[in-house]
Amino acid sequence: MNKRSEIEDLDEETLNFVNSHTQSEILPDILEYGNEFFPHIEDPTDTDLIPFVKLKSTVESTKEVIISENSLFFASCDD
Repeated sequence: MNKRSEIEDLDEETLNFVNSHTQSEILPDILEYGNEFFPHIEDPTDTDLIPFVKLKSTVESTKEVIISENSLFFASCDD
């Protein structure tokens, strides 16, 4: 398993590219039908085609994230 590095460890050129690509390609201000990240619906209605407007995104440090070996979700099924 490869350890990911923190965003603070990136050089300035790489950080600028990541920020620019994220803002313009992955998280555009308006996500419209036809964009590769727009949800695919077989027979969309007009409501399904309403563009998504981007909410403000933030990048947080992972230094305080605790990874558990146990499942985060539990489910049971009663017959």
